[in-house]
Amino acid sequence: MSKTVKDAGVRRNEILETAQALFYSKGFARTSVQEIIDTIGIAKGTFYYYFGSKTDLLCALVERMMAQILQETSPIIANPDLSAPEKFDHFFAAISNWKTERKDFLLSLLEVWNRDDNILLRQKVNAATAKSVEPLLSAVIRQGIGEGVFHTAYPDDAARMIFVLSQDLSETLAEFFLRVNDGGKDLAKIAEKVAAYHQAMERILDAPPNSLHIVDMAVVRAWFE
Repeated sequence: MSKTVKDAGVRRNEILETAQALFYSKGFARTSVQEIIDTIGIAKGTFYYYFGSKTDLLCALVERMMAQILQETSPIIANPDLSAPEKFDHFFAAISNWKTERKDFLLSLLEVWNRDDNILLRQKVNAATAKSVEPLLSAVIRQGIGEGVFHTAYPDDAARMIFVLSQDLSETLAEFFLRVNDGGKDLAKIAEKVAAYHQAMERILDAPPNSLHIVDMAVVRAWFE
């Protein structure tokens, strides 16, 4: 009986789906390439045709997650019934909720993701993310300028600054989530940092005080539960 030859896209997606399921159940560090191969029933050469290493596979998973997030958030940006500040809030809330729904999986990846030897990987993913997200933020900023709630002569540069701040805040929060010591004290510190980042973003856009809320502390608390 001849073997069924799968389309390259289907096979690659099968590897991603299998790896993600194993990472969910066992964690990234405890899942080997061989286990992924054995679970699917493919040759080792087939795996390495699509991915050079397990780290490359992780990079592809992160990029796919970002694509999924953008698929959910793009309609928010396009919604004509939302004001610019509302779009900012809903956009970042959707991202936060998406991550919270996958909290256990993402926490299992944070340690390996933040290792020094993965700096280039993080830079690559952040660059790809910026390419997708910054135009959306720029569109919202331009809308806010038209509404008279944002004031900047450089909407594209402002979008870049907002993105960089949001990434830095995400990394700061990740450090807290990884070292959960005293939940109460950490939450107080996080609240201060979130307020500082919100204020910085508002000043970049010359927006009214307390008009932007990209992090909901109720969502943050869920990560400590």
